[in-house]
Amino acid sequence: MTSFKAILLLTILTVLGSLTPANPIQRLNNRATNLELALRETKKNTERWHFALVLLGANTQAEGHAFEHLIGDEKDLEKGKCMVFETRDVDRDESKMPIKATIIPSKGETTDTILSEAVLNVARGVPGAMRDQVTSGDFNNCFDFATETARRLGVAGYISGPDAKKFKDYHDTHSAAVKAKMDAGTRRACARDITGSACALSKSSSTLSTSQSAPTGTKSRTSPKKSTPIVHRHSEDGIS
Repeated sequence: MTSFKAILLLTILTVLGSLTPANPIQRLNNRATNLELALRETKKNTERWHFALVLLGANTQAEGHAFEHLIGDEKDLEKGKCMVFETRDVDRDESKMPIKATIIPSKGETTDTILSEAVLNVARGVPGAMRDQVTSGDFNNCFDFATETARRLGVAGYISGPDAKKFKDYHDTHSAAVKAKMDAGTRRACARDITGSACALSKSSSTLSTSQSAPTGTKSRTSPKKSTPIVHRHSEDGIS
Protein backbone atom coordinates (compact mmCIF):
# COMPACT_ATOMS: atom_id res chain seq x y z
CA MET A 1 0.00 0.00 0.00
CA THR A 2 2.82 2.32 0.91
CA SER A 3 4.50 1.52 -2.40
CA PHE A 4 1.27 2.33 -4.28
CA LYS A 5 1.01 5.74 -2.55
CA ALA A 6 4.61 6.53 -3.40
CA ILE A 7 4.05 5.67 -7.05
CA LEU A 8 0.86 7.76 -7.14
CA LEU A 9 2.65 10.75 -5.60
CA LEU A 10 5.52 10.45 -8.06
CA THR A 11 3.05 10.32 -10.95
CA ILE A 12 1.27 13.47 -9.76
CA LEU A 13 4.56 15.36 -9.37
CA THR A 14 5.66 14.28 -12.84
CA VAL A 15 2.43 15.55 -14.40
CA LEU A 16 2.64 18.88 -12.57
CA GLY A 17 6.24 19.26 -13.62
CA SER A 18 5.33 18.79 -17.26
CA LEU A 19 2.82 21.64 -17.02
CA THR A 20 5.42 24.11 -15.72
CA PRO A 21 8.14 25.31 -18.11
CA ALA A 22 11.54 24.09 -16.90
CA ASN A 23 13.33 27.03 -18.48
CA PRO A 24 13.12 30.12 -16.20
CA ILE A 25 13.30 32.46 -19.21
CA GLN A 26 10.33 30.65 -20.74
CA ARG A 27 8.42 31.20 -17.50
CA LEU A 28 9.33 34.91 -17.64
CA ASN A 29 8.11 35.17 -21.20
CA ASN A 30 4.82 33.58 -20.19
CA ARG A 31 4.49 36.05 -17.33
CA ALA A 32 5.53 39.01 -19.45
CA THR A 33 2.38 38.74 -21.54
CA ASN A 34 0.77 40.57 -18.60
CA LEU A 35 2.80 43.70 -19.35
CA GLU A 36 2.08 45.59 -22.56
CA LEU A 37 3.26 48.70 -24.36
CA ALA A 38 0.68 50.91 -26.08
CA LEU A 39 0.78 54.01 -28.23
CA ARG A 40 -1.66 56.54 -26.77
CA GLU A 41 -3.10 59.16 -29.13
CA THR A 42 -5.19 62.09 -27.87
CA LYS A 43 -6.58 65.43 -29.11
CA LYS A 44 -6.51 63.97 -32.63
CA ASN A 45 -6.60 66.41 -35.57
CA THR A 46 -6.11 69.45 -33.34
CA GLU A 47 -3.15 71.67 -32.50
CA ARG A 48 -2.85 69.71 -29.24
CA TRP A 49 -2.60 66.34 -30.97
CA HIS A 50 -0.45 64.27 -28.61
CA PHE A 51 1.28 60.90 -28.52
CA ALA A 52 2.69 58.97 -25.56
CA LEU A 53 3.78 55.43 -24.83
CA VAL A 54 1.94 53.67 -22.01
CA LEU A 55 2.83 50.68 -19.85
CA LEU A 56 -0.20 48.47 -19.20
CA GLY A 57 -0.14 45.82 -16.48
CA ALA A 58 -2.61 43.01 -15.85
CA ASN A 59 -3.38 44.37 -12.38
CA THR A 60 -3.99 47.99 -13.46
CA GLN A 61 -7.33 47.78 -15.21
CA ALA A 62 -8.21 51.46 -14.71
CA GLU A 63 -4.86 53.14 -15.41
CA GLY A 64 -1.70 52.95 -17.42
CA HIS A 65 1.69 54.59 -16.82
CA ALA A 66 2.53 57.01 -19.63
CA PHE A 67 5.98 58.20 -20.61
CA GLU A 68 6.31 60.98 -23.14
CA HIS A 69 8.05 64.15 -24.27
CA LEU A 70 6.21 67.35 -23.35
CA ILE A 71 6.88 71.05 -23.61
CA GLY A 72 8.58 72.15 -20.42
CA ASP A 73 8.17 74.97 -17.95
CA GLU A 74 9.94 78.31 -17.47
CA LYS A 75 12.95 76.70 -15.78
CA ASP A 76 13.46 74.42 -18.75
CA LEU A 77 13.15 77.34 -21.16
CA GLU A 78 15.79 79.23 -19.19
CA LYS A 79 18.12 76.25 -19.65
CA GLY A 80 17.49 76.24 -23.39
CA LYS A 81 15.23 73.18 -23.26
CA CYS A 82 11.82 72.74 -24.85
CA MET A 83 10.71 69.09 -25.20
CA VAL A 84 11.45 67.10 -22.04
CA PHE A 85 10.82 63.57 -20.77
CA GLU A 86 7.93 63.09 -18.32
CA THR A 87 5.94 60.21 -16.80
CA ARG A 88 2.40 60.15 -15.36
CA ASP A 89 -0.58 57.87 -14.80
CA VAL A 90 -3.34 58.06 -17.42
CA ASP A 91 -6.74 56.50 -18.00
CA ARG A 92 -6.76 53.12 -19.71
CA ASP A 93 -9.02 54.00 -22.62
CA GLU A 94 -8.53 51.42 -25.37
CA SER A 95 -10.08 53.76 -27.95
CA LYS A 96 -7.04 56.03 -27.56
CA MET A 97 -4.55 53.21 -28.16
CA PRO A 98 -4.17 52.31 -31.85
CA ILE A 99 -1.14 50.06 -31.23
CA LYS A 100 -0.32 47.56 -28.47
CA ALA A 101 2.64 45.22 -28.07
CA THR A 102 3.72 42.58 -25.57
CA ILE A 103 6.78 43.55 -23.53
CA ILE A 104 9.46 40.84 -23.36
CA PRO A 105 11.89 40.48 -20.40
CA SER A 106 14.88 40.34 -22.74
CA LYS A 107 17.47 40.84 -20.00
CA GLY A 108 15.94 38.27 -17.64
CA GLU A 109 13.87 40.75 -15.61
CA THR A 110 12.05 38.84 -12.89
CA THR A 111 9.09 41.13 -12.07
CA ASP A 112 6.87 43.56 -13.93
CA THR A 113 8.26 46.37 -11.77
CA ILE A 114 11.84 45.64 -12.80
CA LEU A 115 10.77 45.18 -16.42
CA SER A 116 8.88 48.49 -16.40
CA GLU A 117 11.94 50.32 -15.09
CA ALA A 118 14.10 48.75 -17.80
CA VAL A 119 11.69 50.02 -20.45
CA LEU A 120 11.67 53.50 -18.91
CA ASN A 121 15.47 53.55 -18.88
CA VAL A 122 15.47 52.98 -22.63
CA ALA A 123 12.95 55.82 -23.06
CA ARG A 124 15.01 58.21 -20.93
CA GLY A 125 17.88 57.74 -23.34
CA VAL A 126 15.96 59.36 -26.20
CA PRO A 127 16.99 63.04 -26.23
CA GLY A 128 14.37 65.77 -26.34
CA ALA A 129 14.46 68.96 -28.42
CA MET A 130 16.29 72.15 -27.48
CA ARG A 131 14.48 75.45 -27.64
CA ASP A 132 16.58 76.80 -30.51
CA GLN A 133 15.88 73.65 -32.52
CA VAL A 134 12.13 74.02 -32.10
CA THR A 135 12.07 77.73 -32.94
CA SER A 136 14.16 77.04 -36.05
CA GLY A 137 11.44 74.66 -37.25
CA ASP A 138 13.70 71.59 -37.47
CA PHE A 139 12.83 69.44 -34.46
CA ASN A 140 11.33 66.14 -33.31
CA ASN A 141 7.93 66.03 -31.62
CA CYS A 142 6.14 63.69 -29.22
CA PHE A 143 5.12 61.39 -32.09
CA ASP A 144 8.74 61.16 -33.25
CA PHE A 145 9.94 60.48 -29.71
CA ALA A 146 7.39 57.73 -29.13
CA THR A 147 8.30 56.04 -32.41
CA GLU A 148 12.03 56.29 -31.77
CA THR A 149 11.55 54.84 -28.28
CA ALA A 150 9.60 51.91 -29.73
CA ARG A 151 12.41 51.35 -32.24
CA ARG A 152 15.01 51.27 -29.46
CA LEU A 153 12.87 48.89 -27.44
CA GLY A 154 12.81 46.63 -30.48
CA VAL A 155 16.60 46.81 -30.85
CA ALA A 156 16.98 45.99 -27.14
CA GLY A 157 14.61 43.03 -27.47
CA TYR A 158 11.89 44.41 -25.19
CA ILE A 159 9.34 44.24 -28.01
CA SER A 160 9.42 42.03 -31.09
CA GLY A 161 10.60 43.25 -34.49
CA PRO A 162 7.12 43.00 -36.01
CA ASP A 163 5.64 44.98 -33.10
CA ALA A 164 8.31 47.69 -33.42
CA LYS A 165 7.47 47.94 -37.12
CA LYS A 166 3.81 48.59 -36.28
CA PHE A 167 4.84 51.79 -34.47
CA LYS A 168 7.01 52.94 -37.39
CA ASP A 169 4.36 52.14 -39.98
CA TYR A 170 1.77 54.14 -38.03
CA HIS A 171 4.21 57.05 -37.84
CA ASP A 172 4.99 56.88 -41.56
CA THR A 173 1.27 57.00 -42.33
CA HIS A 174 0.29 59.89 -40.05
CA SER A 175 3.40 62.01 -39.40
CA ALA A 176 2.75 64.57 -42.15
CA ALA A 177 -0.80 65.25 -40.93
CA VAL A 178 0.40 65.56 -37.34
CA LYS A 179 3.11 68.02 -38.32
CA ALA A 180 0.68 70.15 -40.31
CA LYS A 181 -1.64 70.46 -37.30
CA MET A 182 0.93 70.96 -34.54
CA ASP A 183 4.12 72.52 -35.89
CA ALA A 184 3.13 76.19 -35.67
CA GLY A 185 1.68 75.92 -32.17
CA THR A 186 4.74 74.17 -30.79
CA ARG A 187 7.08 76.75 -32.30
CA ARG A 188 5.03 79.55 -30.73
CA ALA A 189 5.09 77.75 -27.39
CA CYS A 190 8.86 77.32 -27.37
CA ALA A 191 9.46 80.89 -28.51
CA ARG A 192 7.74 82.41 -25.46
CA ASP A 193 8.10 82.11 -21.70
CA ILE A 194 4.83 80.22 -21.18
CA THR A 195 4.48 76.51 -20.54
CA GLY A 196 2.44 74.29 -22.78
CA SER A 197 1.61 70.73 -23.68
CA ALA A 198 1.62 70.72 -27.47
CA CYS A 199 4.29 68.96 -29.45
CA ALA A 200 5.17 68.97 -33.13
CA LEU A 201 7.03 67.04 -35.77
CA SER A 202 10.43 67.82 -37.25
CA LYS A 203 10.94 68.54 -40.94
CA SER A 204 12.58 65.14 -41.23
CA SER A 205 10.16 63.32 -38.94
CA SER A 206 9.23 60.78 -41.58
CA THR A 207 12.83 59.56 -41.75
CA LEU A 208 13.43 58.35 -38.22
CA SER A 209 16.68 56.57 -37.49
CA THR A 210 16.69 52.84 -38.14
CA SER A 211 20.11 52.23 -36.66
CA GLN A 212 21.08 51.73 -33.03
CA SER A 213 22.56 55.22 -32.78
CA ALA A 214 20.64 57.97 -31.00
CA PRO A 215 18.74 60.65 -32.94
CA THR A 216 20.19 64.13 -33.12
CA GLY A 217 17.27 65.82 -31.35
CA THR A 218 17.78 67.45 -27.96
CA LYS A 219 15.52 68.79 -25.21
CA SER A 220 13.71 72.10 -24.88
CA ARG A 221 10.45 73.61 -23.48
CA THR A 222 7.79 75.96 -24.78
CA SER A 223 5.19 78.72 -24.57
CA PRO A 224 1.93 79.34 -26.44
CA LYS A 225 0.46 82.28 -28.25
CA LYS A 226 -1.93 84.15 -25.98
CA SER A 227 -4.76 84.25 -28.50
CA THR A 228 -4.72 80.45 -28.78
CA PRO A 229 -3.03 79.31 -25.56
CA ILE A 230 -1.61 75.82 -25.20
CA VAL A 231 -2.66 74.40 -21.84
CA HIS A 232 0.07 73.87 -19.26
CA ARG A 233 1.44 70.37 -19.27
CA HIS A 234 0.34 69.73 -15.66
CA SER A 235 -3.18 71.03 -16.29
CA GLU A 236 -5.84 68.36 -15.91
CA ASP A 237 -7.31 68.96 -19.37
CA GLY A 238 -4.07 69.70 -21.19
CA ILE A 239 -2.85 66.53 -22.86
CA SER A 240 -5.44 64.00 -21.80
